[in-house]
Order: sequence, then C-alpha cells, then structure tokens
Amino acid sequence: MTGRRVLVTGGAGFVGTHLVDALVAGGADVVVLDDLSNGTTDHLNSRAALIEGSVTDAETRAEALDGAEVVLHLAAIASVPLCEENPELSAAVNRAAAIELAREARQAGVSAFIFVSSAAIYGEPTIIPIDENHPQVPIGTYGSHKAEADAAILAMAESGLPLSVIRPFNIYGAGQDPTSSYSGVLTIFTNRAQAGQPLTVYGDGEQTRDYIHVSDIVSSLCAVASSLVEKGEASPCHGRPFNSCSGHSTSLNQIISTLGNALGKSLEVVNEPPRQGDPRESVGDGQALHSAIGWTSSVSLEDGLRQLLD
Repeated sequence: MTGRRVLVTGGAGFVGTHLVDALVAGGADVVVLDDLSNGTTDHLNSRAALIEGSVTDAETRAEALDGAEVVLHLAAIASVPLCEENPELSAAVNRAAAIELAREARQAGVSAFIFVSSAAIYGEPTIIPIDENHPQVPIGTYGSHKAEADAAILAMAESGLPLSVIRPFNIYGAGQDPTSSYSGVLTIFTNRAQAGQPLTVYGDGEQTRDYIHVSDIVSSLCAVASSLVEKGEASPCHGRPFNSCSGHSTSLNQIISTLGNALGKSLEVVNEPPRQGDPRESVGDGQALHSAIGWTSSVSLEDGLRQLLD
C-alpha cells in the first residue's frame, strides 16, 4: 500500500496505533479518524494526519474519506459494560456508523474496505474450534451490534466495493492501559503480577481463550488489505469473513503459571464466583485466512508475555 491514502478509524486506540505504525512504515499516507474517547495522541505516529471527531457524524466521515483509497474500520465502543449501560451509543457506533461508512466508501470509489468485527458475535461456542460458519448467538449488546454490522457489510459484496471482515479473538500486547475497562486479562494480569498484587480469577481458572498478539492482528489486516488492493473483487478475501486468531487454547491457570515462571515467583490468586455469560471454552479456527492468502499468526504466547513484561 505504498503511496496510497489509507483511512484508519479508531487509529488512536490500542490496535489502531500499532496498525498506523505498520502502515506508515510501509509507505502509506495515513489518515486517522478518532474522537479520542478511548484513544490518545500520545502513541499516535506523528506522520499520520489526525481528524478528531466521531465516526457517527456524516460530515466528519466525508472529510475522512476524501481521497482515501483504503479504509480499515476499527472505531468501536469495545467496552462490554458500557454497551450494556448505553445501548443507544453502541447501536450508533458499533452498528449504524460501520454500515454507513461502508456505503459511503463504495460511493467514494474506495479500493478496499475492511471492517474489524469481533469473535464476540459467535456467543457461547457449540463447536470447537470456532470457524467462520459457527452459529452466531451473541451474548449482550456489544456482540449483537457487531454481528448486525458484520452481516450488513458482507451483504454489500455485490455492490462493487472490494471488502472483507476480520473477526479478532482475544487481543493483547504493549500499549493497553491496564486500568481501562477495555483492556484484556493478559494486560491486567501482567501489570498486577509485576506490582506484586493478587490476580483475580472468576471461576476455577480452567476456562480457555484464544489469545492473539496485536502485531499478528495488524499483519492479518495488512495482508487482507493488500490482497484487496491488488486484486479487487477477484481477491480470495473479497466478500468473506475471517477469524484472526492463534488457533491455540490457553487456560487462565496456564497464563498464571507462565507469568510466574517468567517472573521467577509464585503469584497470589484470588478466586471469585464465575461471571454470568462468560464462555467456558473458546478457540478460533484460522484455516480460512491461511488458505486464502497464506496468513498465520507468528507470535507465541510465551514470547508475547515476555514482551509485555519487558
């Protein structure tokens, strides 16, 4: 995407800043649209242009789309509690704005549009590992609105807009604020372990998740975008959803053991009752994306945790 104008919505957030860095390093002309409600300019690449505003505002979207050739739509209300407290806001950002942006991108003649959805759309797993055809029974407002936007955007595949949908699993890596409700358990656990504070585990700790490093998410987004830019609607990624995952199942107890070994000490754990709505097991199947363009995750959990500790 060297020399191409790329719009990244939510580009000042955790994943967004990593993605912007990668795009800038690759020679792209990057524009970021972010209202800074969760993101910050502290880590935003100085070579990226920032449009501070909400993705729900049509005029702001039009300004951001002006001249854009590629759109990577990350902007979202990612806090599950906030979505439950304010479903109207979730509907406006996570559903309506995503759909409108895709429609406007088509009208603007954009060469590639990628919507970052979520593995939350699958809900409680009934088949392990979870592939892209897994039934969608999302739990709660966040997952429901993401699922609706996911489906609506995929339905635009015949409209002349080269597009794809990426469904990340549990993202972790440097740059997450451990005090934020948006942060994942690995960031929180790493921060507390280094500070000598107890780790709170809801349930017995044997619940599993598929943890994927932020650099792997970024590489999957860039790989899909590049394929769409190069081949348009002939791309094997066009009109398809893809899991972005490690394909490995890891329990909280394994995380705690790995952290303790890395720090050379035993970690204090406080067990609380299981939280309602938390799936017992979750692991993604990433074969579809690998078959389409050869992409696979490359950062092991052990290496990713060492990076966090460093």
